[in-house]
Amino acid sequence: MKFKINFKKIILIVFIIFLLFLVYYLYDYFKPVKVIYHAGQKYEFREDVNEAYKVPVYPNEKWIHDLFWDIEIGNISILFKPMDSKTNAYYGLEAFELTYKLTTMYKTIPYTVARRDSQLQPVFLSKNFNAQPIETYENITREDNVLKIILVPPEIANETYVRAGGNKVFIYGKDFRDFDLATIRTILVAMNYKP
Repeated sequence: MKFKINFKKIILIVFIIFLLFLVYYLYDYFKPVKVIYHAGQKYEFREDVNEAYKVPVYPNEKWIHDLFWDIEIGNISILFKPMDSKTNAYYGLEAFELTYKLTTMYKTIPYTVARRDSQLQPVFLSKNFNAQPIETYENITREDNVLKIILVPPEIANETYVRAGGNKVFIYGKDFRDFDLATIRTILVAMNYKP
C-alpha cells in the first residue's frame, strides 16, 4: 500500500497543527487564574485574580498596602453587620479568606531584615485577627493599633470597590461574586501582587 503525500496535504496538516496551537494558546491566555504563587507560597482563590484586579481601590493601592504593613498595627478586626443567612455565610467565607491568606502573607513575606549574631535575618510581622458583628456602618471609630476591615454586602452596596480611610478598609460588593472579587483585590493589594 502506497501512501501519497502532496503539497496541499502538507499545508493542510501544518495549518491544522497551527490552529490547534492557537486554540490552546488562546484558552491558556483567557482562562481564569485562580491560583497564584507569591513569595514562594501558593494562594488559591474562588474567583479569577485577573477579574479581581479590575476592582477599583480608593484612595490608592499604596495607602491600603501601607495600612496592612504598618508595624504599629497589631490587630486586624473584620467587622460585619448581620443580615440574612446567605449574607452571613458570605461574611464567614470572606473573613476566612482574609484571615487565612493575610496570616500566610505575614508568615512568608518579611517586613524587613535585621542583623542578629552578625547575620542578616528576615523579620516577620505578626497580627491578631478577630471578627465582630456591628449594628450600623455609621460611626465606626478609629483605633491607633487596630486595622478595621469592614465588609459591606450586596444588600447595602450598589457598587464594587475597596476604600480606605484612617485605619479602616471598606470592602463593597454589589453582588456576591463582586464581594468575592473585592475581597481578593484587598488581599492582592496587601501582598503588593500584580498579575
